[in-house]
Amino acid sequence: QELVGSIPSSLSTLTNLEHVSTMESDLSGPIPSLRHLTKLRQIHFGEFFGSGDHVGVFNFTELILMPNLTIVQLAGGPGLNGTIDDDLCSLTSLTKIMLNGNNFDGTIPNCISDLTQLTYLSMPKNRLSGTIPASINSLTQLTALILGVNQLTGTLPLLDDLILLESFAMQENQLEGTIPEYLSLFPLLEDLILDDNLFTGSFPSTLGSNNLNMITINRNKLTGTIPTALSGAVNLYNLQLSGNNLNGSLPIDVLLSLTALSFLDLSWNNFTGEVNTQWSSITAPLATLLLAGNHLTGPLPDLSTLSSLNS
Repeated sequence: QELVGSIPSSLSTLTNLEHVSTMESDLSGPIPSLRHLTKLRQIHFGEFFGSGDHVGVFNFTELILMPNLTIVQLAGGPGLNGTIDDDLCSLTSLTKIMLNGNNFDGTIPNCISDLTQLTYLSMPKNRLSGTIPASINSLTQLTALILGVNQLTGTLPLLDDLILLESFAMQENQLEGTIPEYLSLFPLLEDLILDDNLFTGSFPSTLGSNNLNMITINRNKLTGTIPTALSGAVNLYNLQLSGNNLNGSLPIDVLLSLTALSFLDLSWNNFTGEVNTQWSSITAPLATLLLAGNHLTGPLPDLSTLSSLNS
């Protein structure tokens, strides 16, 4: 039976508690003080949709008293307030930080490099500001770095030691500069999500790992052509580069190699030339093809061979 109502204040008296979770429940309201729960190993608070009221401030200072804490998950509905500060860095046993969909503010502390056991760092949909600290490059066990939908600025720092990364998501920030070539050094990278930033320069010339599943870099300021190295991303099923300044002819030779491609959006760029008749030779299960807003000419080729195409 699903739990409903408020999180009871008596939770703070359960001093032997090691694992607390309100996930997949309908509990709502403020989180009681956790300062006396020093044996906690995992904290999972989330989906505060019950009353629709704001659920208050989360005090990260209380976590300092929990030396065995490995996972912190705070996934807000209306969202929690609070500032992410250096207190978080003292929790050196942490392996996962998931602070999705709250109203946390402040900057990502430089001392986050102290959390050397961290494998998952996810803080999207908050109000984090400032730059991404270069010290994150010390977190060599990371498999996911997810910081999208914040107010982060500056350029992407050197993160070339994060070779275990599978997910890299920085969408809807104010990041600028070029997209670094070191992303091609991540052999396990599956998802690259950089939409709605201010990135300039060309598409990374060597990006093309066969583990890539998704690349979305919509609405930036990229220029140049799509490189042939992308042909190596044979498991790529979602490629979205809409709203940039990419040019040249449509990269049909690359697309013929992407045999898993299901969603392709190259709209609103500066591609020129005719839509090559080779498009009918595409064997990928392409369901969505978006090419509007370019400078294409000539007749539309026969796409009837693309049996999966629905839009």
